[in-house]
Amino acid sequence: MDFFTPFGFRNDNGGSVMGDMRLLTDREVEIITALIDAADPQWAHLKHNLSGSKVTEMDEGGMGSLQFQYDDSLDRVFGENISEAEFIDQDGVTVSIALLLDYHGRLFELDSFKGDFSRLIALPDVGELKFIRKSNQ
Repeated sequence: MDFFTPFGFRNDNGGSVMGDMRLLTDREVEIITALIDAADPQWAHLKHNLSGSKVTEMDEGGMGSLQFQYDDSLDRVFGENISEAEFIDQDGVTVSIALLLDYHGRLFELDSFKGDFSRLIALPDVGELKFIRKSNQ
């Protein structure tokens, strides 16, 4: 059975129904911008052209993680966690999100983890984010 999540259509096993690349939503851009603003100022340039960023939804049970995609052949390897925040999903469960860079200093993932491993119901307003880590602290 297919159903809609805050990140698009998914199926019962948590896999993405439409696994193609897509652009970030306005809400995703707002959240990522806030995470960058909370990070070390050296990463401010990452906010440029966020609305044109391509992502794919990660198949991790519907918790909402996104992986950034690029049109080049550079190896995509985790490099650094630059910012983290938490929010409470509509069912009262805490969700942790982290903005990760690759080894080349480019956006790698918006990692999302829900405390009970259930599907993310809704993305928060930026004002609902509680920042818990800044880069180089």
